[in-house]
Amino acid sequence: MRQRYGLPARYGLYLGGFDPRKNLPTLIAAWRTVHAITGLPLVVAGEPRFGSLLPWETADRTAARVGLPSAAIVPIGAVKKEDLPALYRLATVFAYPSRFEGFGLPPLEAMACGVPVVASDATSLPEVVGDAGILVPPDAVARWSEELVRVIEDPVLAARLSAAGPARAAGFTWARTAQRTRAVYESLIGQGGD
Repeated sequence: MRQRYGLPARYGLYLGGFDPRKNLPTLIAAWRTVHAITGLPLVVAGEPRFGSLLPWETADRTAARVGLPSAAIVPIGAVKKEDLPALYRLATVFAYPSRFEGFGLPPLEAMACGVPVVASDATSLPEVVGDAGILVPPDAVARWSEELVRVIEDPVLAARLSAAGPARAAGFTWARTAQRTRAVYESLIGQGGD
């Protein structure tokens, strides 16, 4: 995995889209402090799609604008589905600053793999992450830096989050989703609504 994707020995991880709602510039701005304190690079995984408003070169430009050395941001592009669990497990921390999510699968996948998660406290993410991760306002750059550094440098906190993540993720199953969907339909039918 490390050879295939050119992964550093230790790294923070972002995996997701590149449209404005994903808020990657905030994470890159916060990483300036994270990198200065910890030396940890940020691996940015995912493939910009046609029409993406934040392609790699913009991420690089954003990093340069906030004073990050080029080695601080490591774009690796698309990752094969079968490689995702290992990519997550090798990460020191997973960061997800999205402003809006319908669900938030990447933080759930990271938690299932035992990676400490720092995610935004927006839309569905608090419900997904719960107390198994750290929640931060999406645009609070200083708080992002502070919480990421705290997870990276506090082995007790990182171990607690690593242990809590898989237990939290285990509660999200397709069987549970089907049961809850059925319960909603039954409640609507019981109300006599059409």
